[in-house]
Amino acid sequence: MILLVNNSNNVLKLSYINKLRGALTALRIPYYETDSVNDDVLKLKGKIKGIILSGSYLKLTEKNLFKTFANDIRCILEFDVPVLGICFGCQLLTMIFGGTLSNKHHFFCQTTELELANSPLFQGLEDPNVQFCFSDLPIAGKHDGVKEIAWFKKNGKSHGCAFEFKKGKYYGTLFHPEFHDHSHKILDNFVQNICKKY
Repeated sequence: MILLVNNSNNVLKLSYINKLRGALTALRIPYYETDSVNDDVLKLKGKIKGIILSGSYLKLTEKNLFKTFANDIRCILEFDVPVLGICFGCQLLTMIFGGTLSNKHHFFCQTTELELANSPLFQGLEDPNVQFCFSDLPIAGKHDGVKEIAWFKKNGKSHGCAFEFKKGKYYGTLFHPEFHDHSHKILDNFVQNICKKY
């Protein structure tokens, strides 16, 4: 079972949470959704095989990182399982692993083609076009093991947009794999290629 941490704050316009629920259901991936880590969630500890941190319309800053988004961080600490952070979730992981966020870019919300590294997250992905919807660009830290695994071009420059923070365990995508049917393959790969082999 996958633990889906819903960071959308019930703002459906930008959250993509319904699409994420639909993608997991279409892939027949059992999941338990929560927006807070409580005793009921902790009772599932032995059944949880991976965690997905959803997107959010909220802006992530160092000031509110641990106070506002403690649920995500507590999930990562409580469950010794692989984690996939999507958009906001990717930004969160970037900051946890010593990276930063750049706000030099205007709000960016469109489908764009990726350049992909060889990663279990992208195995068998035939169409590299994915949906972005973000304002701050994650800049990976220099910690050992952190590396960029996908890039997109904006204003003639290449930018990292997916990261392997710890091999076989922590991954993040700035884009939304739940948005297009073909990119659901990334969610399936997370479960089949990463969670089940951890």
